[in-house]
Amino acid sequence: MSAERHALLLAGPQHWDERRPTTGKIRGYLEHLDPLGIAIVSSYLKQSGFETTYATLSPEPLPPSTKALIDIVNCVFISARYFDASMAEEAIKIAKEKGKTVVVGGYGPTFYEEKYAEADALVQGEFEPVAPELMDDLLSKRLKSVYDSRKQDPFNLNKYIYPDRSIFPKPPKVLPQLHRHAQEWQRGCSNYCSYCSPTRMQRGGGDTTRYRSVENIIGEIEQMGLKRGDHLFSVDLNTSSIPRPVLFELFTYLKEKGICWYTEGTIAPLLKDHDEYGPNSLLNLMSVKAGKGEGGCYSFLYGADDITSLKVKGSKDKEIGMLEKAVPIFKEMGIPLNLSVVIGLDDHIYPDTFYRYAYRLKALEVPYSFLHLATPYPSTPWGNMVEKEERIIDRDPLHYNHRSPVFKPKNMTTEELQQGYYWLMRKLYSLKEITHTFQENFDPTMAVKNPLLATIKSGLPWGVETYLSTKELEARGYINNDLQRFLDADYNSWLSQGNHG
Repeated sequence: MSAERHALLLAGPQHWDERRPTTGKIRGYLEHLDPLGIAIVSSYLKQSGFETTYATLSPEPLPPSTKALIDIVNCVFISARYFDASMAEEAIKIAKEKGKTVVVGGYGPTFYEEKYAEADALVQGEFEPVAPELMDDLLSKRLKSVYDSRKQDPFNLNKYIYPDRSIFPKPPKVLPQLHRHAQEWQRGCSNYCSYCSPTRMQRGGGDTTRYRSVENIIGEIEQMGLKRGDHLFSVDLNTSSIPRPVLFELFTYLKEKGICWYTEGTIAPLLKDHDEYGPNSLLNLMSVKAGKGEGGCYSFLYGADDITSLKVKGSKDKEIGMLEKAVPIFKEMGIPLNLSVVIGLDDHIYPDTFYRYAYRLKALEVPYSFLHLATPYPSTPWGNMVEKEERIIDRDPLHYNHRSPVFKPKNMTTEELQQGYYWLMRKLYSLKEITHTFQENFDPTMAVKNPLLATIKSGLPWGVETYLSTKELEARGYINNDLQRFLDADYNSWLSQGNHG
């Protein structure tokens, strides 16, 4: 292999929270998925005769091992989110000092390009539409400064090239079957929520929602060599937006293959499908209970987002009333329904909104709810509005982790938002609440036949991690205990007054 055709591939970590470094490692393990974007870049590079090597960026100084890798390659490709900006900046600087060619793509350089100005080339938008031109220019040493695929039609997923997973470290030998293999089925979203950043990158909404053919997806799974009992994680924005015939064929294959899969999307299409098709519904097909072996959906993540509004702003089908209908159906099917919710939006009021979130999430009794602080990303309508109103108070990309307030909320102080977020963590994931959630979601019959799914369905791993996180935050002095005690007492008073109706 020519020394002139060796590329180093870099991508940021899945999770980082400087306030809770110890328990953050647990969440990093629970959340870990191999980044497919950089693996797709590797596939295109190898088609052009390149050797590729992968390493992970770090919020800490670039380790000597990564610097040594930069020495032996002639070019560096970086996949960067907004969160990764400072990490990518350091890598770019070091690579340029060593005379290497640097190409950066992803959400960061698409919407925050000034942070990557020292790179030789930026890829804005999807990589695939500009990949042939970029590779040709790279080999002929005439790279342009910007390759903007947003000026072209969205990428046709029927031309999808499989990611090069050989670049990633092999999964641990201890319980290797728990390794979740990431795969992409779809891009874009049928919703266009005002604060959602991935939809802007994938040009989602309406007719630009795209999906791969079943043949292409199955072909990749066969190439991956997945077998019965292996775990697959669909990284889609909204799997539910894929047409029913495609999902039915795909889920049937996964079920018969005995593959355990995890996915995310909206619940409205699945509820409508359940009403129309009954025993032949997609939810029934997703259920491990409705068949032999392990095959089925081990987690469905629903971005419920704002659970105090009747309908999420910018969405097409995220209506709060659907949750009460969905939760018992998912429980009956044995499918863990987890929620992703956002706190700190402009219509949220302190402390009332926090109390309403606590009350509603407790009443729903889903296995786990991921709590996110509202984060004003560039390019989103809400993020642009917050920027225009000069409410940004922290521009450190590392703090754009959905756990640190980086803006001034409209109806509360920044400290109230931070402490209210910590209060929600404490209230929802105390030992008492974890025990209650476990009792409500644990299925003893399932535990005998499928202990792993029973554990996931109980919500126990995530609940324990969040409980330990609150203890670490308290030990490090981030939680205001006086204020927490006040909120505890005030919440009880709020409940007794019947304000939750």
